[in-house]
Amino acid sequence: MIERKLLQGSKEWKEWRKGRIGSSDVAAIMGVSPYETPYQLWRRMVEGKEVEENEAMRRGKELEPFARSIYNDIYEMECIPKVLIDDELPYFHASVDGIDESIDNVIEIKTGGRRLQEMIDQMKIPDHHMIQCQAILAITGYDKMTYVYYDGENITPIEIQASKQKIKSIKKEVATFWNEYLLKLVAPPLMEKDYRVRDDDAWKEKAVAYQDVYRLADIYSKEKEKIKKELIEMAEGFSTIGGGIKLTSYGRPGSIQAAKLKEAGLNPDDFRGSPSTSYKITEIKEIIS
Repeated sequence: MIERKLLQGSKEWKEWRKGRIGSSDVAAIMGVSPYETPYQLWRRMVEGKEVEENEAMRRGKELEPFARSIYNDIYEMECIPKVLIDDELPYFHASVDGIDESIDNVIEIKTGGRRLQEMIDQMKIPDHHMIQCQAILAITGYDKMTYVYYDGENITPIEIQASKQKIKSIKKEVATFWNEYLLKLVAPPLMEKDYRVRDDDAWKEKAVAYQDVYRLADIYSKEKEKIKKELIEMAEGFSTIGGGIKLTSYGRPGSIQAAKLKEAGLNPDDFRGSPSTSYKITEIKEIIS
C-alpha cells in the first residue's frame, strides 16, 4: 500500500477522490450496495459528483473521532486516519478511519440505527460493510482488521479475517469497472433498481398498445418475407414489374475466403466464392407507360 498525504474531508481530498474508486464504492460495483447500483455509481463518477450527505452520514462523521479515541484507549492502539492506495491498482484507494501500522491493524468505524444495532448484537455485519472491509484488506495487504460499531456511548469491535477469494474477486471487479466502464465511458448493465416503476393507467394503456402493435408487426414481417419468396419464385430469375411493384434481380460477387488472403502476392478476386443473386422489391410510385 502507498500512503497519500491528504486530510480526509478537506477540499483537496474531495477533488483527489473524483475519478478514483474507493473502498466504499466496491459494494456498489459488486451489486450488493443498498444505496447505489453499478450504473448509478458509474454515472456519479463520470459526472464528477460527490455522494449527497444525509443525516446518518453527518452523524457518523461527528461520532467517528470519539469512537476512534475510545478504541485506542481501551486497546492501547494508535490508530489514525490515512488515505491509502493499492500497490497494483493506482486508481483504487481507501480512506481508512484508523490504522496502526506498527502492529498491522486497521479499523472501520460504523454507527447506525436500530437495524444495524440488532445485527451487531448478534455479531453480524451487513454484506455491504463486509465488502468494504475486504476491500480495505485488499489494499493494506493485512491478514485481518477490526470492524468497530459505536452506538454513541460504547464500542463493539468485531475482528474480520481477510478472504483471499473475496479479495481476488474484488480486485477483478474493480479493474473491470475501471477499464471497461469508466475509461471507455460505457455504462455497466442496469439492475432492477435502476428502473423507475410506472403503474398509472396512462402508462399501462400505452404499454399494452405497444405490445399489440409489436405482435402485429412481427406477424406482418413474417408474412412479408413469405410473399417475397413466392414472388421471387414466380419471377423465374427475371427482373419483373407489375401490380404496382418492381422486383429487381442483381448479382453479387462471391465472398472473399479470408483465410487464403494470408498467402502473399495473390489476387483476392481469385479466391471469391460462387456468385449469388439477390432480389429487391420496391413500390412503384410513378406509372410506367
